Amino acid sequence: MRSTILAISIALALPARAFDCALTAAGIQYDLKPLGGLHTATHTSSTPPTSNEARVLMNLCGDIGSEDGVSDEDKVSDLADHDES
Repeated sequence: MRSTILAISIALALPARAFDCALTAAGIQYDLKPLGGLHTATHTSSTPPTSNEARVLMNLCGDIGSEDGVSDEDKVSDLADHDES
């Protein structure tokens, strides 16, 4: 079971390429199409007098596009391009 989860995690972390929302890991075929569509996770930290909102957008089967009103420095479009230093 762990090897299957690891294989799926690695497959999903690979650089962007043609992806039909299906994969085979450890000889098992997975159809991820039901997980497609835009999904959002949000976390708000309140530190009065301010609050910060962290939002992650994900579309497993497609592009998420670009959101208006968000500066380029606040966007991470490809984790391979993100420097965590």
